[in-house]
Amino acid sequence: MEASTRTFVRDLAIYTAIVAVFWVLPPVGTITPMGMKFLGLFVAFVVGLAITPDAWPSVVTMLLFPLTGIVDFGGVIASSFGNDVCLFVMLSLVLIAYMDKSGAASFTASWLLRRKFLKGHPWRFFAMIFFICWLISTFVNAVAGMMMTWVFLYQIFDRFGYKPYEKLPTMIIFGTCVVGGLGLSTLPWGNNSIIILDAFTKMSGMSVNYIHYMGFSVPFALITIAIYLAFCRFVYKLDVSALGSFDSSTLSAETLEFTAEKAFALLSMLALVIMILIPNCLPADSPIIAASDLFGLSGKLLLIFAVGMLVRLNGKPACDFVALAKIGINWKLIMILVCIMIFSKFIGSKAVGLNALLSESVGSLFVGQPAMIFIVIVTVVAVVLTNFMVNKIVAILMLTTTLPIISTLGLDPVQYACLFTICSTIAFMLPSASQSSLILFSNTEWIRPADVFKYGLPMIIVLTAVVIVW
Repeated sequence: MEASTRTFVRDLAIYTAIVAVFWVLPPVGTITPMGMKFLGLFVAFVVGLAITPDAWPSVVTMLLFPLTGIVDFGGVIASSFGNDVCLFVMLSLVLIAYMDKSGAASFTASWLLRRKFLKGHPWRFFAMIFFICWLISTFVNAVAGMMMTWVFLYQIFDRFGYKPYEKLPTMIIFGTCVVGGLGLSTLPWGNNSIIILDAFTKMSGMSVNYIHYMGFSVPFALITIAIYLAFCRFVYKLDVSALGSFDSSTLSAETLEFTAEKAFALLSMLALVIMILIPNCLPADSPIIAASDLFGLSGKLLLIFAVGMLVRLNGKPACDFVALAKIGINWKLIMILVCIMIFSKFIGSKAVGLNALLSESVGSLFVGQPAMIFIVIVTVVAVVLTNFMVNKIVAILMLTTTLPIISTLGLDPVQYACLFTICSTIAFMLPSASQSSLILFSNTEWIRPADVFKYGLPMIIVLTAVVIVW
């Protein structure tokens, strides 16, 4: 038997054994029989991602979902391929191919490398990359922030000869997940924060002052970026000498030429950012917001491609969508993504029963603790749980469990709403943890799940300590 066949048989046996064990085990606590099957699939899927580069764990997992009894295959499709985020990611991959094929990505990367304040200062360059990723993730969307940043990073890695899975690209791409996740809750109307803070108001009858909230969230985001850069430079000692000694005069004239194709591609990217961003700056009853909600994220990106196909440059469509889709869409990434989306949708459901188990077991940890010990325990528990489950669910669970205790200790409930909302961004150890980790784990072309665990755990520990102090 060939080595590759033996490896496949071993990996398949491990996957099958995990599923079989969970499916025959009796239910634990409030977890239902369907929940045990669901958790078995989840563990097998995560292990499958870690041990094999192939796509079969995703395909097999998707096929086995209906056998859990939680959802039929129609529900599987609706919660994965039928989700706006899934289509947006697919279209984003086409956009990445467009930016690459048009030369817009290489032009932008070259333009950045020629800036005087970055010349000979690679750490300034990466600080700028992370800051831009955070801004886009905060004001637009974490998925958009990470994937738009990757467009330019791939060009930088290619220019300097960095390969997938090497230390530097791994750390930088993982860093976009760390700072991209911050964008979910930096603003009080962010993807996560608006849901969590609204749940807090309904539970407690108290509202959260937005200035108060941002006084907590914005500095934490900036501190996190600084800490991550310090980790890369002083702890992991990334070799950035190639960037530091780079002579921008060696850039080819073709790369630096600003053509109509490059200009149109960059304007397309800018238009997408504006279309996603503008509704956040308008009153809730604005007709522009109503129109924006009708189309979602994917509709806006489809509009960009529609215009690109209708506009002619040099006698051809500015954007050949079909050709770009053929080279841009990575189906292995998409299959991983859709499985993660299904897990994220149902892991907190009553059909699984995990929420009730956590509520019962976690609640007892908080009773009778002094205020300072209480702060440490709730923060650690929130961070641990949010790395296993959808972060919004964990934050709301923690608020539900601890609000009665917070009032008896004389602590500020509003500050705890801020704390749990920010804790939910320290979530990148498993694909089910957050929207940013969902995208990160899908990018198996550049980063391995084992490396996420390797670099993620130290960052989680440090950021947990920072948020407690902050």
